[in-house]
Amino acid sequence: AQPPSLPPPLPPPSLPPLAPCPLGDVCTTGPCLITDGGSCATSPDFPNDYPNLEGCTLYGMPPVGLDVIAFDVEGDEYPYSDYDGDGDFRNDCPDYLTVNGVKYCGTSG
Repeated sequence: AQPPSLPPPLPPPSLPPLAPCPLGDVCTTGPCLITDGGSCATSPDFPNDYPNLEGCTLYGMPPVGLDVIAFDVEGDEYPYSDYDGDGDFRNDCPDYLTVNGVKYCGTSG
């Protein structure tokens, strides 16, 4: 018997341009929250699960180190699926965090 075929990957959504962020502020698109005077970012309803099909972009952040308190995104249900279409299924996960162009999945970073 052959293994079930996987659905084709969806193309990545195109992102609208970011709105201007006032100097010294940290801004966001989407439902993420900026707290503690701009020093903390959380997904909506943290520490509970985040909503399906949501995403956000944080910008206007100062060029300092990132201190991660908690990080856990959904794992890859289909580990051989090429979600981003680059031909390499090993660097894919349906949910991820990207920092300075580096993608982080699961709980590692």
